[in-house]
Amino acid sequence: MAFTLPPLPYSFDALEPYIDAKTMEIHHDKHHGAYVTNLNKALDGQAVCKPSRWMISSKVSIRY
Repeated sequence: MAFTLPPLPYSFDALEPYIDAKTMEIHHDKHHGAYVTNLNKALDGQAVCKPSRWMISSKVSIRY
């Protein structure tokens, strides 16, 4: 099971003029993308358990 980087739910330029589109693109695609890539490399060949129903239902109810 490989993890994937989800797309941003908004465009890269949605936060302008506070954060420019290029910074958002680099931060999302390169920075966060590297975390996902390295996670997949770290888990390669490792046994990964499937989450239980309890784990899934408890995550749904948590609000931050």
